[in-house]
Amino acid sequence: MPLPDALNAMKPLPPSGKTPLEVFHRRLDFRVLGLDQDRMRVTAELEDLMHHFILTVDVRAPEMLITAVNLEIPRYPNRRCLLIRPALDRLIGLKIERGFTEQVKAFLHGPRGCTNVFNLVIAAVPLAVNTRDTLPYFFGEQDFRESRDKMKAVMKDQCIAWSGEIQD
Repeated sequence: MPLPDALNAMKPLPPSGKTPLEVFHRRLDFRVLGLDQDRMRVTAELEDLMHHFILTVDVRAPEMLITAVNLEIPRYPNRRCLLIRPALDRLIGLKIERGFTEQVKAFLHGPRGCTNVFNLVIAAVPLAVNTRDTLPYFFGEQDFRESRDKMKAVMKDQCIAWSGEIQD
């Protein structure tokens, strides 16, 4: 199948015969740890040449309540980057539910925020929703099918994989 015209028109960069030079590389890593059948810890790490952020967020399920937050900043481009830490305390007490992104944007985005930390929080914290219903399975209190069925109900219409509009 031929490529669309726009893709066919693209020229290789850099020109033939030259080795591409990597000018940026960013690594992101996300983990969700089950602390017990009702609590989990989401960790997220962002690392590139200028930044190294390690975010830890504790969440109490089933209500999806954030109970603790920590941000380590081993590497940063400017001392002002360290000023973002106190803003993260505003996550404590928030529920991960509809409207969460807008709430976080209000205090982690803009001239007193940090785009990288905002993006890390928004990518990492909702993973608690995705894994909440697997905790009883991993702690031996529920079989896999029951956990999967609960997860399907929570994720319904949140993405194409769990869409009620698409029939298998």
